[in-house]
Amino acid sequence: GVTPGELVRLAEKGPDAADELQQLLRALGVDAKKLAKDDPVVMRDLQRLCISCGDKSRCRHELEAGTAASHYHEFCPNAVTFDALFAGR
Repeated sequence: GVTPGELVRLAEKGPDAADELQQLLRALGVDAKKLAKDDPVVMRDLQRLCISCGDKSRCRHELEAGTAASHYHEFCPNAVTFDALFAGR
């Protein structure tokens, strides 16, 4: 669901461009592998937004400080999707 140009821009970011997503999901108590298996479309969208995020330094800082799970609404473009995923918890 992305244009060829967007795909090129995402690929140019490199294979580690969504590493923060894996860490944030872990901090939120979500099994990233299970999510990818159960809902691959949602996982790809989460990855796409993470790769294009302009606030990676804040995310990394919050992850290192152990505060990302309580502050992600302030900086994460995936916050709305996370809220929808966690609504049933």
